[in-house]
Amino acid sequence: MKACRQSRRLLELQFAGELSWKQELRLQEHVAECSECAVLSRAQDHVLESLGSYREAPLAKIDVQAFVAKVQDRIGSEPVGAAQVDSEERERSLKPFALAAVVMLALGSTWILKNSTTEPGSEQGTGIIAKGSLPQAPAPSEVELAPAAKLEAAGLKVEDTEYRADRHQAAISDLRSALGSLMGHEPDWTLYEARVTELRTAGWPMANLLSGLVGDEHLETAQAAIRALGQEGGRLAHRRLWNLRKDERLGDFAVGQLQAGGNLTMVQSVDLYWEGSQRAIALGGLASWKGPDALRGARRLVQEAPARKLAEADMTVVAGMLQRAGDAGSKQALAWLENARLPQDAWASQVARTFEPGDVLGSYLADGGGAGWETGALTLARYLADEQWMPFLEKCCSRSRTAERAVAALENQPGLQALELLLEQEDNRMVSEDVWLAAWDKALALDGARLVEVAKAFRAGGSRSELEQFADVLLIGEQVGSGAALVEVAAARDISERLRCTLVLKAGRLRESGTAYALESLLGELNRKDSELAACIVIALSNLHDAERLTALLERNSKASSEVIQQIIALCDTQSRRSERERRYLIARKLKKVLGRRNLSSLE
Repeated sequence: MKACRQSRRLLELQFAGELSWKQELRLQEHVAECSECAVLSRAQDHVLESLGSYREAPLAKIDVQAFVAKVQDRIGSEPVGAAQVDSEERERSLKPFALAAVVMLALGSTWILKNSTTEPGSEQGTGIIAKGSLPQAPAPSEVELAPAAKLEAAGLKVEDTEYRADRHQAAISDLRSALGSLMGHEPDWTLYEARVTELRTAGWPMANLLSGLVGDEHLETAQAAIRALGQEGGRLAHRRLWNLRKDERLGDFAVGQLQAGGNLTMVQSVDLYWEGSQRAIALGGLASWKGPDALRGARRLVQEAPARKLAEADMTVVAGMLQRAGDAGSKQALAWLENARLPQDAWASQVARTFEPGDVLGSYLADGGGAGWETGALTLARYLADEQWMPFLEKCCSRSRTAERAVAALENQPGLQALELLLEQEDNRMVSEDVWLAAWDKALALDGARLVEVAKAFRAGGSRSELEQFADVLLIGEQVGSGAALVEVAAARDISERLRCTLVLKAGRLRESGTAYALESLLGELNRKDSELAACIVIALSNLHDAERLTALLERNSKASSEVIQQIIALCDTQSRRSERERRYLIARKLKKVLGRRNLSSLE
């Protein structure tokens, strides 16, 4: 019984034209198995077909309330088809048909009376009911009743002023002439309204008349009728325009009129988007929604997606709508990191480009839980830089199933804390060396200047082992921006001289302009005991300065004569046949004789 109630609700949606493709499939599956609902479905199909045949009829002056009451009495007293249902279910399931009967009667009065041959007002002008045009209770004497008596037996009151078919055609002709004012790029609405005033005064239903002219062979007339329907407004006019969307000749124009009048609903915009034929119009409609409406539109876009995974272009549209929805949209964007219809990496990248979560990210991290949420959060952390990730990533680094993903996420995170946490993972046995090295290189490429602050922190409070470990990390690869940090660590006197020399030579090979001042300052602090380190600094500076500047630097920081200085500069030449170790040894011997603290001055 529950399934039947749901299916009858789907029948009502189908009659209103609001049934989605998923609901259509569900309804078809149920009707194939349920004979009772199959009877209702066939009856509704007949009603809809009849509505199409009466589309161009003018509105008759009929006592609609009496007819509705009669139909409702029929619904309450007779079962539908062969199936027996209780009165409450029967009344609810046949509501669409009662409404349809009223609409058919209103639209079909001309056909009901079209066999009349006398002028309106005569006794014979009351009309004849077409066979099968109205639902009536069977009566044994029905074939013997006069036309007017038949209407009375059906519970209808027809006035003597009914329109004849020829007058209907005359009204159509007048309307076609009036539509000439709306043709072209600049329609004259004032002239059009003046021409149709008489038709409105006479009670002609303009939406029905215009619907008849939409199919006119003359394209400009059909387009003018569509333009007038859009201006006319109302449910019937909008539904008629919407039903034209797949028409090859008029579809784009009809939908464009709906959009121009602000009558394109969110559901219709989504349907147009996935149908694909009017994608530009659909995008324009979706772009007009903001706040809660935009949030509902984004949810419907995802729910109604025909494919298993959304394409990147579709994700951009969804993200744009969520962005216009404010904080609620940001929360939905983060929650969808677990949605199977949205490819995780692509969606996380889209969210990072589109949103600035701020406080929303904090609440997301605080309220999260579960493996799905954890996976989505780690994916987003790879693309979204924010210091709020640190506590979460630190926890993930201590778990075997999340450690490597957490290290990969650290590579794009800003701030000193992120780099320090990444440094700690060098000895993490749950993280492979390749993953850590890749993250380290990318982190330094993002902001190598952070290394200087780390080096200063180690020098201020770190132990010798920590400094040496940090120095070993700095010597790995060719990290951009690490030159100043190399010199900063080399300035620490509690590590070995050999390591200090290696750090200085590495800083020179990086050829970073910001390193020169640090090397010159370090050279000014050395004495004869540091001659080997001084030689390494001179060789490193030779990669950064020309011979003239290097000569001036040696003159200020030593008692060496011009001849000795030239010899030192010559030994710095990498084209020399001597090895680097031999050149360092010879330079150190010369500097040992001329280098002394009392002869050095700090370089400002």
